[in-house]
Amino acid sequence: MAPADAPTVVIGAGLVGICTALYLQRAGHKVVTVERTGPGDGASGHNGGIFSIGAVVPTATGSVLRSIPHMVFDRDSALSLHWSYLPKIAPWLTRFVRSSGNDTVERISIVLASLLSQSLEAYEPLLRDIPEGLVREGGLLYAYQSDAVFEASSGDAEMRKRRGIPFEVLDQQDLTAMAPLLGRRFERALYLRDAPFTPDPLGMTRALADVFTANGGEIVIANVQGFVPDGGSVSHLQTSTGRIRAKNVVVAAGAWSHHLTRMLGDRVLLETERGYGMTVTDPGFTVPCPVISVEHHVGFIPTPEGLRVMGISELASLASEPDVAVFDRLSRAAKKVFPEAELSDADSWMSYRPSTPDSLPVIDRATRAENVYYAFGHGHTGFTVAAVTGRLVTSMIAGEDGGIDLEPFNVRRFARWRRARAGK
Repeated sequence: MAPADAPTVVIGAGLVGICTALYLQRAGHKVVTVERTGPGDGASGHNGGIFSIGAVVPTATGSVLRSIPHMVFDRDSALSLHWSYLPKIAPWLTRFVRSSGNDTVERISIVLASLLSQSLEAYEPLLRDIPEGLVREGGLLYAYQSDAVFEASSGDAEMRKRRGIPFEVLDQQDLTAMAPLLGRRFERALYLRDAPFTPDPLGMTRALADVFTANGGEIVIANVQGFVPDGGSVSHLQTSTGRIRAKNVVVAAGAWSHHLTRMLGDRVLLETERGYGMTVTDPGFTVPCPVISVEHHVGFIPTPEGLRVMGISELASLASEPDVAVFDRLSRAAKKVFPEAELSDADSWMSYRPSTPDSLPVIDRATRAENVYYAFGHGHTGFTVAAVTGRLVTSMIAGEDGGIDLEPFNVRRFARWRRARAGK
């Protein structure tokens, strides 16, 4: 058993890991984070930077399932698939399909709402300590270029309404009043006025990491290679730079988390949904707030330097290099929305989203190590629910009720799925 003064070790210094570390510090823990590269270098620093409080619609829905055959073969669609990766991802895809039934989608939506409803409030004490301007008000637009697509997407709006997500329906005149360019490009939009955003997700993540280290936290740059068991717990982590003793361990390593859980005896269905984006310094236009084109699944986020463009999901291995053709696809999609976009000077990037087939993260205790906790698999909502996840993990370690039912986020569901599959 590790000494009483051993630190709680958080694996991962992305936003979920850093927010967890900050909440643990606030609860009196000595905390060390172990990170492969640097704070925010992965998905946390390379995303839309939107606090997506209305993201209560799961990824797997009936309408998405019906569109997949077309999307897979359309060279301009928002989905890219490495065909050689298909056998590896087949179990994940099977469960994805089984998560798309209407009753299951409604249940998952309710569970997502339980996290999202506390997301901004959980961030408040953490964001007070970072520089002003890193988080901005302005809202979020889900924009439609045609009334037909708006009507076809009414199910998503109804689901948000059932979850109590406040939004306004804007017509072309409303959009023109917001910005003439929006009125020329879109016919309708859902406006989530209460959704803030950051123009710099990497800067925000690193600012929070600076608060963590200023408060006495330590960030160790290393790869975790194994765990040293001690009875029913873990006493040390074996890393590429040596052993680190641990009173508790939190696995918050994003898309790499399933490699670590396997070492601990827990197998999870976690896949890499690779997201592509670009930062443009002189795009030739701007938008007043983040805009997501629903038809083309591409987002436009204003930054002080210009514009961040992101979209396209690619199912491929963690080891695969970024696909230049997908960057070209993103550029074509952006120009279908804003033909005037000048993207030639874009700084392109790719990130790895840790995605489960049922759109729900894993927030739980390990099944075979009583002092190891899981916080990963947030998919498209990780940026938004990082702080509430950190607060929940801190409560779990303390043996306290965090105010949200954590049963739907349990790690045991993956073993149940495997048993059900084997029984057929």
